[in-house]
Amino acid sequence: MRPLFNYDARKMPEAQKAAHLSVVYAQACGDHEGQANALNCLSTFYGYAQDGERARVYAGRALTVPELSREQEARAYSRLGRSLGLLNEKRQAMTHLDKAREVGEDLPEFRRADLVGSVGVALYEQGDFAAARSALDESVRLASSSSPFVWANYLARLVQTALRASEPDLAVELMETLGRIAPLVSSARLDTYLAEIAELSHPFRGMPEIELMRERLRVLLT
Repeated sequence: MRPLFNYDARKMPEAQKAAHLSVVYAQACGDHEGQANALNCLSTFYGYAQDGERARVYAGRALTVPELSREQEARAYSRLGRSLGLLNEKRQAMTHLDKAREVGEDLPEFRRADLVGSVGVALYEQGDFAAARSALDESVRLASSSSPFVWANYLARLVQTALRASEPDLAVELMETLGRIAPLVSSARLDTYLAEIAELSHPFRGMPEIELMRERLRVLLT
């Protein structure tokens, strides 16, 4: 889990190094699940860094691991879809994102929340805000009863989506819930998202509700 801890702390070089080592150790031990997980992590990390080509390579490698679990297979398709979106291959990206949801349909609620949320993030990055909102809505609903951490992070992404889609009223409504959850979650990743929400809300500063939201964000970020 060390790579993901570093990723959440936004220590990207450390996260990448730990994931590379995890791949080597898992291969040496014949741990197929661990190998696929580490490769999917690498794809996630390089995707965050907007390195679509490396993200594509590692997701593709994850799909070649023997005895692949449905969870790791679904994650790999999601990461592959995201990476192809970064490479502006949107048609292929959608094919793989749809495949991720199909493969992961029967995953436990918590795992499905994270998977569908990752699909929503990929759609957000491609500028398909309507589809991103639908996926993130589902992720938030699933995570609300299983994981405050996942719930808060994908809810923040949903607020970002509303602002990018020029729906400030929806963003304010969602932020009411996020403002109650965020203090319960310790996450540098979430702090990054909150700062991005503040920046995205800038064009709507004339709205009293947005000004209240921005003040709440300032409190959360101090």
